[in-house]
Amino acid sequence: MNTGDCFYGDECSFLHEKDGNVQSIGNFNNLFDKASGESNLLINQFNQQIPSESKLSGYLSDIKLNDNGPSSKILNAAEKTKPFIPSRNFQNLALDSNMNSSNHQKRQNSGNSANYFVFNEDIKLEALKKNNFLSNLNNGEMFTEIPSQVGTYIDLYPLDGAITTPSSCFNLITTIYKAINIKTGKTVCLRRIHSFTLSKSGLDKGLLLKIKEWKQLNHSNIVKFYEVFITKEFGDNSLVFVYDFHAASKTLLAQYYFNSNTSFSSKNSSSTVNRPYSQQQQAQRQKLLPESHIWSYIIQLISALRAIHSKGLAARIVDVKKILITSGFPPSDNASQSSQGIYPRIKLNCCCIMDVITNEIIKEEMNIQGAKNHTLIVQKEDLVMAGKVLLSIVTNSYSPISDSNTMDTLNSISRYYSDDLIMLVYKLLAIKRNEITEDKDRSIAIIDTQLTPLMGARFYEQLDHVYQKNDCLENELCKEMDNSRLFRLLAKLGCINERPELGMNEKWSETGDRYLLKLFRDYIFHQNKEDGSPFVDLGHIISTLNKLDAGSKEKLCLSSRDGQNVIIVTFAELKKCIENSFQQLIT
Repeated sequence: MNTGDCFYGDECSFLHEKDGNVQSIGNFNNLFDKASGESNLLINQFNQQIPSESKLSGYLSDIKLNDNGPSSKILNAAEKTKPFIPSRNFQNLALDSNMNSSNHQKRQNSGNSANYFVFNEDIKLEALKKNNFLSNLNNGEMFTEIPSQVGTYIDLYPLDGAITTPSSCFNLITTIYKAINIKTGKTVCLRRIHSFTLSKSGLDKGLLLKIKEWKQLNHSNIVKFYEVFITKEFGDNSLVFVYDFHAASKTLLAQYYFNSNTSFSSKNSSSTVNRPYSQQQQAQRQKLLPESHIWSYIIQLISALRAIHSKGLAARIVDVKKILITSGFPPSDNASQSSQGIYPRIKLNCCCIMDVITNEIIKEEMNIQGAKNHTLIVQKEDLVMAGKVLLSIVTNSYSPISDSNTMDTLNSISRYYSDDLIMLVYKLLAIKRNEITEDKDRSIAIIDTQLTPLMGARFYEQLDHVYQKNDCLENELCKEMDNSRLFRLLAKLGCINERPELGMNEKWSETGDRYLLKLFRDYIFHQNKEDGSPFVDLGHIISTLNKLDAGSKEKLCLSSRDGQNVIIVTFAELKKCIENSFQQLIT
């Protein structure tokens, strides 16, 4: 018979000694005194000795409670029937925000079941990266030329360096800023077009209608557009477009052609001229993007264009420089095998800009072609541009490919990709833009009748990925959903405890309900073990705060530090004390 000392104290409802299948947990009071590496080993051993929850019901009648831990805890009959929850060590649960991917992979491979209690580190690292990006605020000393406020937007922060040459997409000088909307508090992206002069007709009725349609368009693969306005805050007539801000995102151009960390980048590709043929083929295959990723891009991109075209609009600009990867970045050369299944999320950016800056040209073309035909033509041009984007991706080449060499190029990569993928790219590039003779020539009809059959069952794979991602996020949310609720409790306790005075009453925090809360604070955070060492147990803290928030009728014993005052109260009474005391503060 082996008897162990439980560091969970009187709150533990697990059987510590039993003949047969159940082994002793052992003395884990030293768990918090060990180095991090040793404590990880102890936790692994600890988790291996926990019986499944289905076995607990048979052991409840034989439970023996120890005196270690918070001895002032009074258990009721209901608590003894709770499933066992292992205590959680602060040291093991604290995640370093600067943790790199290699450390994360080591922790994943270690099989440490303490990860069950903490947020998935892949998701956490990506969220931390975005939060760090969002925390950058305007530095007045650094960017003296940036106005403090533009319209309803403040804290402008430039996202690119000083640009003096026109954009290759718009043929105009543009600058991008991160800003905060003072009305909503939402972080947005401002795209400024320098020194833009509106035509004499200005924002005519047709253009205003298009802008309204763009505002109302919501799609998961399109960067949300909010508004456009003209301002002189920058010292010129600047045209400013407002979009959703996606922190730490990259364009396809930056990810695949200017990123030395990806195997898809041409910078990483070594010469294969002097290699044997088989090695040349293998090297070429390693430079190409996996077909599953390309199908994911195709489904997302075509889905975005179909949503735009169904509203009677046209993107007018589909380019690798204007398509963002917002999450799930493709793995690098040294990425783990577990990350190879990540499908990047892309969004079509800069919608509506071409409609505004080329409004006069559009009106002239509409007079020649007719308004309806003109819209159908530019929608088909969107599909051709999408074909060029996909061609550059599948060929690992940013250089433009002439129409006469398209078939030769597709044939050269046909050995690496499926016939469906090659045919889809070819169909996009072969669209005849100016032929609108029947309904089947319209862009949506082309998507539905010609492109969708080639995608086929790959839609199900993409849908399955979305559902899996959703399930993963829901599971991670369940681990963290109590944070805000418990934080509010701690914030209220922090405002009440040890307050110097309230309304000239210097003893306010030491009398009445506040005195109970002071003792309760010590009960949660300042208990000691029998040997006088601090009792630090995250499980005890979380369990106690949960009972307080729920207003449990369970009783607990509070004792002053000198032991002269002992009070027995319920969690429900303590909750009323908090609400009453906090109400006095805010009134």
